[in-house]
Amino acid sequence: MKNLALIVRNEFANFKGNDPGFFAVYGIIVLIYSAVFTSNALQGGGEQSILWWIFFSVVATGSFLGSVFIVERLKGSFEILLTCGLARHSILLGKILYIVIMSLFMGLCPFALSLLWTALLDRSALTINWTGPILFVGASFMNATCASWLTLRLGNPRLVHFVNLLMLTFVVTVFYLFLLNVFVLFGVMILIGILFLFLGFRAFESEKIIQPINW
Repeated sequence: MKNLALIVRNEFANFKGNDPGFFAVYGIIVLIYSAVFTSNALQGGGEQSILWWIFFSVVATGSFLGSVFIVERLKGSFEILLTCGLARHSILLGKILYIVIMSLFMGLCPFALSLLWTALLDRSALTINWTGPILFVGASFMNATCASWLTLRLGNPRLVHFVNLLMLTFVVTVFYLFLLNVFVLFGVMILIGILFLFLGFRAFESEKIIQPINW
């Protein structure tokens, strides 16, 4: 647990060191999605809200996994991190934990704001529907674990966001084709996330610190 906390604190310190304009973008994203969720609540669009929540997870997790996995891989600092003395599984879990925590916080902000806007605009439409946020949690976990493996397997780590989006689209399409229960969908996302977590562990353990040089 101590090693996990160390990795999370380190990633959060890097996050706080970003340019102020970076946080302005986050604020704009939160405001846009709070408006979307408010509009859905006022119009009674429960099913539409679910889709917004699921694909919002790609935006949320993508905002953080870029610096946690992709940039480190492209700059070569990932190999340096593996020599820091911490167990590789602790590094992987710490990074995934950071992405999930920050994604949930980013999802909580528009959710809370949408409740506030809905209460101000039409109090009778104010109902707390946890279906979307629950699926957001499952999708965020799936995105984070999938990215941990893909950054080691894709020739171009920048494609991680696109692959995550494709996978979520496939899962949601199957969900609607077979009219599955929402909690079944959540369970499927968690199971897929656990599978990629296992694959990520194997990839991290087998990763070479010194990469071969191509002349």
